[in-house]
Amino acid sequence: MNTNEHNAKLCELLARKRSLSNFIEREARQYRAVGTRQRHRERARKLQGWAELLAEIKAHIKPHQPLVSGQYNRNGYSIWINDRLEYSAGNHAKDSTQTAHRDDERLPLRVLRSFCIKQVHGAAQDCGGRFGGVERVEEEEQ
Repeated sequence: MNTNEHNAKLCELLARKRSLSNFIEREARQYRAVGTRQRHRERARKLQGWAELLAEIKAHIKPHQPLVSGQYNRNGYSIWINDRLEYSAGNHAKDSTQTAHRDDERLPLRVLRSFCIKQVHGAAQDCGGRFGGVERVEEEEQ
C-alpha cells in the first residue's frame, strides 16, 4: 500500500467516522427533542388535570359558603368564620377557658395547633363552610 492509497483510505475512514458521529449526534438530538416533547406533553396533561380538578372544586363550592379559619399562639387559639370570632380557647391544660402563665400548666404549641386544626375542621363541617387553614399569630401583650 503506497502513501496515496494509505491517505485515501485514512480520509475515507475519517469521513465515515465524521458521518457516523454526525448521525449519532443527530439521533441524540432527535431523542432529546422527543424526550422534551414528551415531558412537555406530560406536564401539559398534568396541568390540564389540575385545571379540571380546580374547576370541579370551584363548581362544588357555593359562593355563600363561609370561610372557617383559625389562629393560634402560645396563649391559646381562636376560630373565625368570615372575619367573625366564633370560638376561642386558652392554653391551660385543665381548663380551656383560662390562659396559663406557668410553664407546667401550659399546653405545648404543637398541641394547641392540632386542637385548632380539629376545631376549624369541625366548625367548617357544622356550618357547611370551607376550611381556610390555620396560622400562627403574634402573642398579645397582657
